Amino acid sequence: MSKNTVLKKYAALVMDEDADVVDVLQNVLHYYNRESCGHCAPCRVGTSLLVKIIDQLASNVGEKGDLDQLLKISKVMRDTSFCPVGQAPYTPISSALKNFQDQLLQHVK
Repeated sequence: MSKNTVLKKYAALVMDEDADVVDVLQNVLHYYNRESCGHCAPCRVGTSLLVKIIDQLASNVGEKGDLDQLLKISKVMRDTSFCPVGQAPYTPISSALKNFQDQLLQHVK
């Protein structure tokens, strides 16, 4: 395998209409935070920030700017992290913002 080859992991999350997208994102982001090896700063710091923000949203004390922060932080992580663990949070976050924005806004105070 070439030294420039990056292995990518893909997953599909299937939810019914009763699922809360914030709960789903919270589980996903906590997973990436646990899986981060801490080697690169974008992933180490970024996953911690994402978890802090999503936990605030899950507690209904988030602010509207938090949604923008989730996207911005995950975009930096996607572009600068060394491995797929740090690059991955962007996809579920951007998908949730695109498809479930109304549900996300219900968690903003």
